[in-house]
Amino acid sequence: MTADSKPYMSAGFAVFNGHLNDADKRARRVMREGSARRRRWIATVERIEREGDGIMAIFQRRYCGPRDLPAVKEYVRLVTKFVNEDRDPPQTYETE
Repeated sequence: MTADSKPYMSAGFAVFNGHLNDADKRARRVMREGSARRRRWIATVERIEREGDGIMAIFQRRYCGPRDLPAVKEYVRLVTKFVNEDRDPPQTYETE
């Protein structure tokens, strides 16, 4: 990593910083314009967001049950991908 490079963000940080690269808006658009399943999933994410007073509620068991996990995983995957598109890939460490 160089001095001017940006570190990769984990999923939680990426969702919290969803404004970067318009990641939140782009993820929602991809899900809305996708298959019927993806459209149901974004509706689930938005319901959780409303009930939990914010998008970070997707990480709270009180608002997000087991049946919601596929929707949340897809949303988090997309946001993380978009936030990190101009960042260094995560560092991996080899162990013996």
